[in-house]
Amino acid sequence: SVRDVAAFRPPGAAVALCHFSACHRLHSKSLSEEENRKIFGKCNNPNGHGHNYKGGEVTSSLFHGMMLLSE
Repeated sequence: SVRDVAAFRPPGAAVALCHFSACHRLHSKSLSEEENRKIFGKCNNPNGHGHNYKGGEVTSSLFHGMMLLSE
């Protein structure tokens, strides 16, 4: 969770949090539409299939770390 990002924060460090979405489509031109749907399921949606993410970065002069968390 985003709270996990803050848990890594040493005294005096800055935490930057962000939210973003990404989408993809799995599809092979060498397969029929039916085969693509059977193999790739919802990831073969012609409009794409997406995910939402939350991320965070912790920075200080002694520590630097990044964490990406899938919702």
